[in-house]
Amino acid sequence: MRKPRVLSFGIVVADVVCPVLDGLPAEGHLVQVDDIELHCGGCAANVAIGLARLGVDATLVGKVGDDLFGKAVVQYMEARGVRTSAVSVAEDYGTSKTVILPVRGQDRRFIHCFGANAAVSAQSLKDALDQPFDFIYVGGYLAMPAIDPSQIAAILHDARSGGAKVVLDVVLPHANPNVAELRSALEPVLVETDVFVPNEDEAAVITGSAELRSQADFLLGMGASEVIVTRGAEGSYYRSASEEWFEPPVVVEYVDGSGAGDAFSAGLVFGMVESLTTKRAVKLASAYGASACRGIGCTGSLMSRQEMAELLKV
Repeated sequence: MRKPRVLSFGIVVADVVCPVLDGLPAEGHLVQVDDIELHCGGCAANVAIGLARLGVDATLVGKVGDDLFGKAVVQYMEARGVRTSAVSVAEDYGTSKTVILPVRGQDRRFIHCFGANAAVSAQSLKDALDQPFDFIYVGGYLAMPAIDPSQIAAILHDARSGGAKVVLDVVLPHANPNVAELRSALEPVLVETDVFVPNEDEAAVITGSAELRSQADFLLGMGASEVIVTRGAEGSYYRSASEEWFEPPVVVEYVDGSGAGDAFSAGLVFGMVESLTTKRAVKLASAYGASACRGIGCTGSLMSRQEMAELLKV
C-alpha cells in the first residue's frame, strides 16, 4: 500500500534567529549573545519540516532566491527529510528573510523581507501536482501577491476531485489590509478547502468580528467546510456545520512562540494522514503546536516521532 503523501505549498523564509534577550539594546549600544542561528521558516516550510519529523512523506513547493540564503534553506530542508525538488529559484528576487528578536516577557519582534515569495504563483502548485498527493497544505495564502485566486481554486478543485484533502492557512499581508479584497481573494479558495486554520487575529480581520462563534459562522458562510481558529495560549476553537468545541491549550515551559501555529497545522495534517477522528487530530495538533514553543526558532523543539507515538497511546 502506498504511503500517504503531503504537498506543502506556499511561503518559504530564511529565519535569522536571536536567542531570548533580556531587552533590546539602547541606541548605539550592542548586546552580546552566545550565538545567532540561521533556520528555515515560513508557513509551508515549517509544516513540511514538522511532517517530515513525524515520518510523513512531505514535499515542499515554494520559491527562493539565487543566493546563499536560498541554498541554505534548501540544504536545511533536505537535512530534515523534506523533498525539495519543487522548490525553485525566482531569478528577480532574493530569498525571503526574517530577523526574529525574542525578548523575555514580551511578544516577539520581526524584521521581514518579502523576497521570492512574491513570485509564488498558482502555476507553481499546478506543476508540482503532476504526481498524486493525498493532502495539500496551503500556507501563507493572502501573502503571495502573484497568486490568482480563481486559478488556484481551480487547481485545488481538480486535486480534491482526485481525492486530495486541502488544509488552508493564511497570512495577512499588511497591518491594515483591505478587507473587501481579502474576502474576494479568499472566498473561491475556501470553497475548495476541507479545513481552514486562521489564528484569532486573522479571523477577526477577515470577518469583522472578535467573537469566535460569529467568526466561524461567517467563514462557514463563505464556503469553508471546517474551521479551526487557533488562539495561542488560549487553545483553539473548532467548528463545522454539525459540531463545535473549545480545545484547551497544552501547557509547556514557554521559550519562543515562533512557528507554533504552523506546528499546529502540521499536527493536524499528521492526524488526517493517520485517519484519526477530527477530535483526536485537533488534540494532537494542540500538543504539536505547543511543543514548538519549547525552544528558539520555528521547528527546533518540535516533538519527536517517538513523543508523538507515546501521545497516540493515551
